[in-house]
Amino acid sequence: MQTRVYSICRRCASPYPEGRRCPACEQDAEAAQQVLAATMHAVEAARMARTRPAHSGVIFVTGIVAVSLIAGLGMLALAFV
Repeated sequence: MQTRVYSICRRCASPYPEGRRCPACEQDAEAAQQVLAATMHAVEAARMARTRPAHSGVIFVTGIVAVSLIAGLGMLALAFV
């Protein structure tokens, strides 16, 4: 993994690599490609970090609610007997 330092253009607020010129104001194509590559790398890393929702946790909570409901109905039935 390589760490890069980025600067922010004072005119247009675009990021660009340290030691390069602003890709928007100065039309530095190499800086624009480096910013694009870093952005794509960050997007891919964020996609890989996403996890599936915990289905087992949802099932567990639903089960507890169902058991509580059945127990409550049972207590209600015993109250009328």
